Formats: sequence, C-alpha cells, structure tokens
Amino acid sequence: MDGSSAKKSTSLETLVIQNITNLNELKTKLSDIINNGRDYEYDVSSCLKTLINSSDQDIVLLTIQAISELTKCETKRESYAQKDLIQPIIRILHTEVNSGKTELLKQSCRALGNLCCDCDTSRKILLECNGVCELKKLVEQTLKNNDAPHNEIKLLACKCLLNFAIGGQEFSEMIVQENLIELLHRILDLELNNDDMSDEMVSTSLLILSVISDNDPEILFDDKVNKAVLDVLRETNNVEISELCLDHLHAQAEHDGVKTLIANEGGLQLVCTRLEQLMMKCDNGDLEADESEVEAIVKQACDLIIIVLTGGEFLFYL
Repeated sequence: MDGSSAKKSTSLETLVIQNITNLNELKTKLSDIINNGRDYEYDVSSCLKTLINSSDQDIVLLTIQAISELTKCETKRESYAQKDLIQPIIRILHTEVNSGKTELLKQSCRALGNLCCDCDTSRKILLECNGVCELKKLVEQTLKNNDAPHNEIKLLACKCLLNFAIGGQEFSEMIVQENLIELLHRILDLELNNDDMSDEMVSTSLLILSVISDNDPEILFDDKVNKAVLDVLRETNNVEISELCLDHLHAQAEHDGVKTLIANEGGLQLVCTRLEQLMMKCDNGDLEADESEVEAIVKQACDLIIIVLTGGEFLFYL
C-alpha cells in the first residue's frame, strides 16, 4: 500500500470509528483493534484521544487497552506518543489509585510502559505530566496489599519505570529524586520475606537499580539497599538474578563502605560458595543456562572478590 492509499484508508477508518454512535458497536470495534494489536494497520490516535475522555468507563478501559496493544509495535509507537493520550492515563492513575479498579490500573501501567519503550517523546511527556510521582504513589499503594492483583499492578508499574529510566540520566535522575530507591528496597525486602520470591519482580527492581547506577557511576546506595541485594544473591537460584546482584555489588564495591558491608555480611564466603555450587551444577548438567551466562557470572564473582580484597584489611575474611 503506497503512502496516499494508506492515508486514505486511515482517514476512512477514522471516519468509521467517529460515526459509531452505539456503545456496544464501539466496544466491539475497540475489541477488534485490541485483538489485532500490532497488526492493526491504521493510525487511529485522533479517535482514541476522544474516546479516552469518554464518560463510559468501559470505553475508557478498552481505549487504554487498545493503546497498550498498538504501542507494542515500534513503528506505530511514535504516532501515539502524544500528550493528549498520555496525560489522561496519568490522570487516571492519580484519581483511581485508591479505587480498587485493578484492571483499569493494570492497563494504564501497561500502556504507559509500552509508550515509554525506546521512545523519548513519551518519556518526556511522562516527565512533564508528573507521571513518575503518580507511578510512585501507585507502587506505595500496592505495597499495602500483598495479593495477586496488587502484585501484578506493582510489577507493571515498575516495568513502566524501568522503560522510562532506560532513556538516560535525565530520566533515571527523576527516579532518584522521587525517592523510588526506598520503594525498590521495600519491594526486595518484601520478596525476601515471601515464601516464594517473584523472580520477575526482583529482576525488574534490580534492573532499575542497575540503570540508575549506569547513568550515575558515582552513586552510593544506602547500606540497607546493598544488604538487600546481597540477601537476594544468598536466596536466589536464578542465574539472571545472580548476575544482576553481582553486577550491582561490583559497582557499589568501588566505595570502601560497601566493601566493609560485603565483608562483614559474609559476602565473600557467599560468593565463593555460590561459585562452587554453580560449577557443581555445570558438571552435573543441572544448570539451565548457556555457557556465556555461566562465564559472565564467574567473571562477575571473581571481579567482586578481587575488588573487595583490594583494600587489604579484608584478606582475613577468606
């Protein structure tokens, strides 16, 4: 389809949606868009800007879900990176944070997360519209309710914050300014106290910390954050999470105070033990990881041991 034909088809599709007056027909049309998702070929952002402000809550929910599905497609994302679409979603987070409308909050986080994926335009709008603050309030609210629906909202909100922060220092600094690091510590602490840690929740939290550290190599996290990461390393059997923990601790061990923390908390012995366990699993063929992942973890572990021992006074810990 050439450019003029595509524009004509999009204009026709827009006209069709605008002329639907029956609510049930409109819901059906939105459901069709959702089902087609990234394969839906028309740019209907102008229609969705109107529908997202509908007085009918079902229409609002379906509109946000449509935005979420459409923005999974990288080539379409920029078309929907508009303040008239993003600001109403942020407003919903603000007004509905205590409403118990879990599906609406979930879809709102999904939409914002997809919009912010590799898209600075969306990130800047989120920044301008105080979206990080609203996401923070939402995460705070979910921490009061340790149940499946709220845990899912918490995960989606954190994934949105991760996609936002990845954009660079301008964005990750806002995570720090809003004191979200304290919330990430609370999340890790909560997971450590659960009978079954959520690997996805833990890895998302660690990735946000990693992005912050990458964008500001001099940053020193609070001792309780670094201890929580060390405790996650102690508890997890997940290769990816182990690598994230080692990466975090290695970066933080540039600070003498963190070297002391790692040594005093048995971190060196822990790393040595985990290396032994890793090698044993490799030898027995029990490890679900490829060779490059194993090599990366071994290197990270050895580098961490070396950097902690660099100070000299910690040699006796081995």
